[in-house]
Amino acid sequence: MLKDRATDADNDRVGLAGDVAQGDTDTARRWLCRTEMERARFIDMNERVRSARRVQGVSMGLAVLISTPVYGWWITVLVVGAIAPLVALEKVPERTITLERGSAASMGTIILMLGLVSLITGGVHSPFLPFLSVPTLMLAARFRVAVVAAGLASCAVVGGVAMLGALALPPAPAAPWWVSLAAYAALLTGLAAISMTLLGAELQSRGEAAVDPLTGLFNRKALAGRFAEAAAQAAVLGGWVSVVLCDLDHFKTVNDRFGHDRGDIVLREAAYRMRKTLRTFDLVYRIGGEEFLILLPGQDLPSAVVVAERLVEDVAAAPIDGLPLTMSAGVAAGCGSDLRLEPLMKRADVALYAAKAGGRNRVCVDGRLAEPA
Repeated sequence: MLKDRATDADNDRVGLAGDVAQGDTDTARRWLCRTEMERARFIDMNERVRSARRVQGVSMGLAVLISTPVYGWWITVLVVGAIAPLVALEKVPERTITLERGSAASMGTIILMLGLVSLITGGVHSPFLPFLSVPTLMLAARFRVAVVAAGLASCAVVGGVAMLGALALPPAPAAPWWVSLAAYAALLTGLAAISMTLLGAELQSRGEAAVDPLTGLFNRKALAGRFAEAAAQAAVLGGWVSVVLCDLDHFKTVNDRFGHDRGDIVLREAAYRMRKTLRTFDLVYRIGGEEFLILLPGQDLPSAVVVAERLVEDVAAAPIDGLPLTMSAGVAAGCGSDLRLEPLMKRADVALYAAKAGGRNRVCVDGRLAEPA
């Protein structure tokens, strides 16, 4: 009995120690990524910077390695020490809870190794001292400001220690021109790699924010800015801006009877037919489930009605994935300096409602069946 109690006590102590260790680990992880949103951003950007990380590692590693005849074999050891955590990080599953800790630890190791390289190769005169700027950029691509600040402070401290420490060592050989050139080229390559990655991520993020992923059309977020441009141009030139609000008839029935996958096919094909009908500078937006808006800069009401009728005809011209489909549309137009998007859309919505109430598969203007001039 006493033995059992002792065993239970030992197990409790082991469990408690494990809980404490897990708690410390979780605290570190939560500091790196405080929220699920921050962690989602980290995971997304970690995958994006993978190629840039490889380019940086190879270019900077080669620049240091070719200096081995000048500074000695210790350089090779430090390069291996810097590359090893990057290689290990590639093997970590993308969504494991250790990923952000491993990433931060690898950056810390790289900062330390770069500091040692700078120390051995002359401190303030080292051609590799500027390499310490690169880890901060890598941190900025994935972590929040506090983590980046900690990384920047680490780089500053390590760089300062390398510069001061080199004063206490025998003077390092002066870097030949080819070593300095290689270091300069590697630094530019690394900075360009991460900069292009960040630019690509920003452009993709903007595109995803403005484009409907299902149909490839612009979404409501993109509408306001483009309408403002069209309205400003109309105010200067005294021109017109028209909108056509379209809605696929009985689309809910398609989803209910045939499933959402079939409904997605219908939406994509309808969007394609509308886009194919329009001029290059007429823009179609998906603003709801099966609701679309066509912005027609420079077109007055009769011209917009012609466009709307052609859209309705083209959507209904042939079945989509074996399903007959029709569309209703409401048209509104305005001119002058008082053009506003919301009032224009409300007028088009009233006309669309009238088209639905009047039997669908038709175009209406302000509650009236359209009669193009």
